Amino acid sequence: MPDLCNQSGGSFSRPLGPVKTIPFDPFYSSDTICRSMRKSDTILTIPAPDDSPRWSRRGFLLTGASLAGAAIAAPGLLEAARNSGTERIRVAWIGSRASVRAPAPLLRETALGGAVSNSKVEIAAVCDADALRSADLQKRVELWSGRKVAAFADHRRLLASKSVDAVVCAVPVDRRFEVSRDCINAGTHLYVTLPLARNARELKELVTLQEKHPRLKIQLDLELRSNREYEKAARLVREDRIVGDLLACECQRRDNISMCCDIANWFTGERPERARPVPGSPGAVILEYPCGMELRFADAPTRFVGSAGEITPATGNIVYRSASFKSARVEKLEGETLDPRRPLQSFFDTIIDDLSPFATIYHGRDATLTALLAGEAAREGREVTWKELEEKRDS
Repeated sequence: MPDLCNQSGGSFSRPLGPVKTIPFDPFYSSDTICRSMRKSDTILTIPAPDDSPRWSRRGFLLTGASLAGAAIAAPGLLEAARNSGTERIRVAWIGSRASVRAPAPLLRETALGGAVSNSKVEIAAVCDADALRSADLQKRVELWSGRKVAAFADHRRLLASKSVDAVVCAVPVDRRFEVSRDCINAGTHLYVTLPLARNARELKELVTLQEKHPRLKIQLDLELRSNREYEKAARLVREDRIVGDLLACECQRRDNISMCCDIANWFTGERPERARPVPGSPGAVILEYPCGMELRFADAPTRFVGSAGEITPATGNIVYRSASFKSARVEKLEGETLDPRRPLQSFFDTIIDDLSPFATIYHGRDATLTALLAGEAAREGREVTWKELEEKRDS
């Protein structure tokens, strides 16, 4: 395999230039900052958030009392909503950190804001183990929607009410498997983000549960799979082979490494065979795919490089450069921007119209396993193969 970060021969007339490879953290995301890995089973340990709300004794007592009252009344509120004759999908929002931290004017542009404004959807309940966040989210949703919303501190009690059709799982990664598993077992449709779980065994259990409940809609929050630029770029790379044989992918999605892995898996139609550390760059890794492509996590715009050129999906356009690099062709796609509301709206449509989700649990499983593969290579400082992960999953 040639050195793709400093290639001067082959099909290219000039080097690609140096790439700043970043250290790898498999579950780095905006809602969960994971810093250490437990060696025994490749599980990340999650430190307590340093942005947790500051409690006063009075605030604690008042909020706790109000949440307890809401929890007592919650089953009644949900039952009333179920018997109201509405045809809306009744949705429960579990986990609220990102929603509560966002400024109120911006919340209307988020996935939650889109759900509240959707005439086919009713946010019937919210749930968070943190009493302050749950109460805050309850007030916001009630204010926006003009309807009463039940509040819970325990997702198991919410699911036991049997009064919601679907759940949006927005909890941190250390609780994501537990909540997702309980939702599937309760027979509710599920919308959940990456990473899907913390290890291969948890992923296997979730997939097994999905196969036992094939009628349930389980969709992953993979925003780029719903974006026209990336959808068309993936087709140009996989079907039209516009860049020739794939050699390298440089991915910028630092906010969630699992998302990077999904992009590479999507564009190649493959899963990586192995991950290896980068010599002289502690924590940096390269993933090798069967087609010969290498995936690097870089501080640069996402691009796919092949033997005949390179392609860069970007907001509003796709940039293609031939292997000579003498000219660039820019294809404009009017009116397209990344919209965090679109994937969730698509999830609701799959329930209403009985469609197949565009981002399935299998996509989520493979993306999460790819991140775990890279994470283990970074932690162990050695090459790790996909077969090793499968053996751990089945052991």
